[in-house]
Amino acid sequence: MNIWALEKDESIKLLLLLLREQLGQTSFVILENQELHPRAVRLAKTDDLSVTAYLYTYGQQAGTCGVHLELPDHEDASVTNDMEIYEGVGLDRLVAMLCVHFDISPVSFL
Repeated sequence: MNIWALEKDESIKLLLLLLREQLGQTSFVILENQELHPRAVRLAKTDDLSVTAYLYTYGQQAGTCGVHLELPDHEDASVTNDMEIYEGVGLDRLVAMLCVHFDISPVSFL
């Protein structure tokens, strides 16, 4: 997918480009056809579209983003925490969070 072709704000496009560079071209899927804020996107795990992350740059300091790590619904009704919310997240921390959430490894630059 051509990130620059997305009808999104430049801040979120830049974040997506940086994530692709750090995590690899096929490490996540950008979910389209969702009416989201121009400065927000929802990503999904490549092989399990029920594991998602909502990223946004609105209301954040320059160079940071907000992220909601969204988990699929649990069959166990006693499990109520299906989302983790973070604000003011820098790129390095976001990459680490997405690696764990999507069960992927960052690209190695050796």
